[in-house]
Amino acid sequence: MKTKLFYLLLLSGLFFSCQKELSIENGSGSSGGGGGTGGGSSSVCKDCIYIPMCDGSWFTYNDTLMGTAQVLTDTLKYIKDTTISNLVFRKFTSATIQNSTYTNCSSGTTRIITYNAVGAGGSSVSKINLTMLKASQPVNTTWTDTIINPTGQPVLYTDSIKEKGISRTVNGKTYSNVIHVYVETGIDLPFLGFFITNTTDYYYASGVGLIEAIIADPNSGTILEHRALKSYFIP
Repeated sequence: MKTKLFYLLLLSGLFFSCQKELSIENGSGSSGGGGGTGGGSSSVCKDCIYIPMCDGSWFTYNDTLMGTAQVLTDTLKYIKDTTISNLVFRKFTSATIQNSTYTNCSSGTTRIITYNAVGAGGSSVSKINLTMLKASQPVNTTWTDTIINPTGQPVLYTDSIKEKGISRTVNGKTYSNVIHVYVETGIDLPFLGFFITNTTDYYYASGVGLIEAIIADPNSGTILEHRALKSYFIP
């Protein structure tokens, strides 16, 4: 199964199997070092302060996947606003992910929609609708998303807010006002019931976005993938 972040344009990952796949929160514009929120810009792209989506932002992560380390950077380009189910979504594209991604933030809830080609030759399209974060809700709030994987099997993501307003140090930098979201990914197996395939801890910092994500095997506790923010720029 792939992690919810795989389906975000602002994220990109390479890990596929029964584990989750991470992706990069990103933006279009210059690349390079830095760490900070950058200069002024339209407030619209920062409506979701824990997952800001701004044209011109970039994020670089140190990523360790099954013991192999690499540095990942990507870019995000804003295309236009569009209305889906009576909500206004912002459309983005990325250099590393072919499909467009649509994002909406209402009352602190970040929603992501993307459309994937399925079937032989990509003859049909499936809609993937995910809730990444409910920033305005209290600790212990839970919600569940369901997607259908390429084999037609439902994959469930059960999210819960574990901590709010905490500090988190990543790559030597301490971020304040962080929300910690814990996600269990699993499938329903015939005669066996619900089976958790992996767990993920996401850490979102106010005014920054995703600063860290840790995917683990629920049985052994082995860390399968660790993504840590190295530098970023938000205009």
